[in-house]
Amino acid sequence: MADCVIECSGIGARAFLQGQLTCNINDLKESAPQITACCNLQGRVIFIAHVIMKNDQDFLLLIPECMKNIVFSHLEKYAKFSKCTLSWIDDAGQTQDPPLQCNDKKTCILNGIPSIYPETSEKIIAQRLNLHLIDGAISFKKGCYLGQEIISRLHFKGKLKHHMYLGALPNTVFLSLGETIVNVLGEDTGIIVDYYVDQDKTLLLFVNTIENNHPKIESGQEISLLPFSYSFKDETS
Repeated sequence: MADCVIECSGIGARAFLQGQLTCNINDLKESAPQITACCNLQGRVIFIAHVIMKNDQDFLLLIPECMKNIVFSHLEKYAKFSKCTLSWIDDAGQTQDPPLQCNDKKTCILNGIPSIYPETSEKIIAQRLNLHLIDGAISFKKGCYLGQEIISRLHFKGKLKHHMYLGALPNTVFLSLGETIVNVLGEDTGIIVDYYVDQDKTLLLFVNTIENNHPKIESGQEISLLPFSYSFKDETS
């Protein structure tokens, strides 16, 4: 369940979110959550949310509580020029849960569903979080939205040199979000996106270069790679 819910409503709500989010708002089905992202002009992800269409003029954004101020501050700058209003729903329990694959941190991580936190906001390009591999998260057919130029250029003309990977450490390690990933030479090759301490091991999502086959955390401990529920072979970047 999301920690915090923003409601966007009004006759201009659909157009407003279409210009902010990477998914195609026009493809949403009523009450069906869709993972999506909001990026800056450089294509770096400001926040990730689940968006739910309640009706044609009323939408919900489900986000982590720690992202509340960042999300509202960003959207408010643009909403004042649109025919829509933003508000908080205090009782998030009244809203629908996100899809089963992402309703708790451990399951989310195991399914390769990323989250963005204040420590990683505006630091990672959307495709490096594998969002283009998650059904509906990024639309390459809709009109303009923030960051589209960079995201589309990478998709159609560029070559993606970083992926997000799932890994494990064989003990319980409390990591830092945004902590650097290094190679065998100690060179920076990526960043920790999320982690979960699970009994005798630590699961983590991290961005890493495709060349670094032996990723390590900053302390030098090597990360064991685990498979995702989706494949990098499906990508077109």
